[in-house]
Amino acid sequence: MKNKKGFDYYLEREILEDYGKKPLELRLRWLYYANKFRKYYPKEIIERQEKFRKGRNMKKENFSGRRFAILTHWDADGLASAVILRNWLEKSALKPVDFLIPPLGSFSVDEDVMGKINKSTVLFVCDFNLPESEFLRLSETAGLVVSFDHHIKKERLKGIIDFRKQLPSATEVLRDVLNLPSDFFVKVGLAGDSPTAKGKIKNFANLLDVAYKANSRQLVLRVLRALWKNKKNPEKMFELNWLLEKRERIKKEVSKIKKIKGKVISGVLVKHFATKYNVISEAGRALASTGKWKAVILINYGFFRDKTQFYARVPSGGINMAGFINRAKGLGYNCGGKRDVAGAIVPARKIEAFVELCIKFLRGAKK
Repeated sequence: MKNKKGFDYYLEREILEDYGKKPLELRLRWLYYANKFRKYYPKEIIERQEKFRKGRNMKKENFSGRRFAILTHWDADGLASAVILRNWLEKSALKPVDFLIPPLGSFSVDEDVMGKINKSTVLFVCDFNLPESEFLRLSETAGLVVSFDHHIKKERLKGIIDFRKQLPSATEVLRDVLNLPSDFFVKVGLAGDSPTAKGKIKNFANLLDVAYKANSRQLVLRVLRALWKNKKNPEKMFELNWLLEKRERIKKEVSKIKKIKGKVISGVLVKHFATKYNVISEAGRALASTGKWKAVILINYGFFRDKTQFYARVPSGGINMAGFINRAKGLGYNCGGKRDVAGAIVPARKIEAFVELCIKFLRGAKK
């Protein structure tokens, strides 16, 4: 055909046959998300695709230099999500893929992260509830930003592809969006974010959490790389002596916080302490799961120099904390969370007023 335009696809018969066996709904879903991704592609990539479709000579076009990076939250759900996503990307021939860890305890990105991305980077953000201003910084620097998250936000973020669903974990969001099976790593993410989970998978999630609780960014990255290396046999993580030693130190620190005598205000347990370890959420989950109080509020003065870690948790099925989170954000606080938990970084001089704000909300809130 003299007037033929475009180009031919050459696929092995096995691939075509396998594709034909997929449910029609799934194939349509793939096409939908492919088009959704394309909407946010850098302009030069879209121009290249249009040249392909018009049958133009592409010999001089350079497709090298594209790279993929996963910026993930530091806990078990974030690390499991990063492994799930990288595995999916590499099976889709989208590589190389790098892992990036943000500064611990702060919902922001620093120069270490920003220096590792540029317009050739497709950046995936997992389980990381960044403020809109930080996502804007990332989108202005990277070629494309895609977020998978399960934390609360009023509106969809602009300038990025935002896959945000109210599911129990980020691994569940990935499973749902990418239509993946509920495998071991999906369950690890669920267990990591569940205050009531028990058994082997919960123990595994707790082991992954050791690195961020030890307040070591490099240790988190080391654990993530070990997890990726052992993804086909994750039980080998329990053979890493350097990780097991850290786990024992963390257990002692959490036990110490649980024994601190707190103050009960309007049915809310409030505890103040100082530790360099990032164990506030583990201690809060353990205390809230007893169901003895309407909520548990913990304040750590030892993690930052002039700021405090604030953590509030209600028992499962208790008061919805979304109202407090939105109120705190409206007042300019760096606050985030989910239905049953709120976390914030608050200047030390403002922490008492912030605690009062939270107790006032809890006093008047209904389930």
